[in-house]
Amino acid sequence: MVSERELIDGLKEGSSECFSETYERYWEGMYRVANNILRDSALAEDVVQEVFVSLWTKKEQLAVHNLKAYLYQSVRYSVFKVIRDGKASSHFYSRLQDITTELIVNEPWLFKEQEDFLNRMLTNMPEKSREVFQLSRQENMTYKQIAQRLNVSEKTVEKRMSCALRFFKAHLSTNLCLILLFGSSLS
Repeated sequence: MVSERELIDGLKEGSSECFSETYERYWEGMYRVANNILRDSALAEDVVQEVFVSLWTKKEQLAVHNLKAYLYQSVRYSVFKVIRDGKASSHFYSRLQDITTELIVNEPWLFKEQEDFLNRMLTNMPEKSREVFQLSRQENMTYKQIAQRLNVSEKTVEKRMSCALRFFKAHLSTNLCLILLFGSSLS
């Protein structure tokens, strides 16, 4: 069996045999990591394939000591990039809801931390966007109802909600990663 060091050295030299061995050795585990988070087998396969393509195209600059750790971390990073870019399926968001429920029941201290973070985010959100967000998400009002209450057009409500969601997307990536990392160990 070829050692990791030999695989790394072979990859740097452009050995297709070392690349094939790396692929055979780590593909399944990397896929499980991606699929465990995304819950979308096709998307998980794409993520793993992209990591291997990147590995091959950047083989000359490969500066790693632990190939397995590097590959698994690359998969996690790629998964979070997929989530950040909004390419995750509805299964992912369903899974995120399940994780949140698990946190509430089994890890209330962690849920409390996330809740505090979200409240701080709401406090820092532009006032008009925050108002629309809270009416929509916390009071379950439709855009039409919000527009009537605030005496603005529905289009204005849509723009403010879009702004609120962009704000969340920009600020949630780090904490979403924490939720997923802790949450994936719960099930």
